Amino acid sequence: MLNEKDIVISASRKTDYPAFFLPQLKAVLAQGYFFSLNEYSKERKLIEIPKERVHSISLWSKNYDKFIQNPGILDDYNLYFQFTVTGYSNYIERNVPNYTETVKQMELLANKYGADKINWRFDPIGFFPKEAKTKGVQRLAQERLETFTALCELISKTGVERCTISFMDTKYFKVSNRLSNLGIEFYEPNDNEKYELLNRMVDIANANSIHIYSCASPLIENVNGIKKSACIDGNVLQKLFGGNVGTKKDVGQRPDCGCTKSIDLANYDMRCGNNCVYCYANCAIK
Repeated sequence: MLNEKDIVISASRKTDYPAFFLPQLKAVLAQGYFFSLNEYSKERKLIEIPKERVHSISLWSKNYDKFIQNPGILDDYNLYFQFTVTGYSNYIERNVPNYTETVKQMELLANKYGADKINWRFDPIGFFPKEAKTKGVQRLAQERLETFTALCELISKTGVERCTISFMDTKYFKVSNRLSNLGIEFYEPNDNEKYELLNRMVDIANANSIHIYSCASPLIENVNGIKKSACIDGNVLQKLFGGNVGTKKDVGQRPDCGCTKSIDLANYDMRCGNNCVYCYANCAIK
């Protein structure tokens, strides 16, 4: 049916709309369509997103400050917040605010929209030797665990109970190449080291009434206390907002991704200004 709210919008896996392209997002929603640009063929395709058919919008960001100050037209939609808070320093996430600031943003969002509308992403988990006092893997893991503990203690107070995790994937050529060009070391833990870290994370999360979910990782799903999930989950969105949206897998994502179908509004020429060195998508630095 034409008037059925069946469209889920993603804004966006490819860039940080709320932090850097909020006016453009509002404009696209107001006009009810946008042009999708194929990264390889450069072909432009018209995609219609009439307001009366939009079920919900999944926002992805590391900094919701501008959105909080002026949500504008977005307040007319059902919103689900993918909020990445990792606690890395500006050595790794060049233009991301300190986590004490972003957790305050999360609290404001939880108070206005509901804590159940927020998915905290502690993602990706990466081991960067310069971030630790020594280069030993145990110290690197301890650094991540200390940060995770601090974040769990703060975020649990906002009422947010959902945390999605994955390990950094250096199989993406652009990531490994960028790290090499920047002279940034990265330690790739083996499976046993990952399992040890994950089991400790489960204990920390449980102590703070937070539930951990995996993001596109069969290895993580094998750990007791961690559930397989999807960042954009049609079943979750239906439970939160009602309606009847699709629950079929989004075939445009990675094979292990469990996300259901959505329309992503960004194009790969929209360079994200967060400049995180591990970025899989649109980092402005090369």
